[in-house]
Amino acid sequence: METINGLAILTALTIIHSTGVFVHNVVWCSCPGTKNQRHLQLLKAGLFPASTTRPQTAFTIASWT
Repeated sequence: METINGLAILTALTIIHSTGVFVHNVVWCSCPGTKNQRHLQLLKAGLFPASTTRPQTAFTIASWT
């Protein structure tokens, strides 16, 4: 999670779905050990990240059909 002075910052995430393209604000899990695992957090939520380093776009399974 990105923070400024200890406050959480929302990150814009573009989500590609079969019904369109949407932008949602995301607050990433900041639990110990999850610093560089945003792509895994997206996978656990059922979204396929476009990047494993710093995902800003994700696809739903429904967008593949």
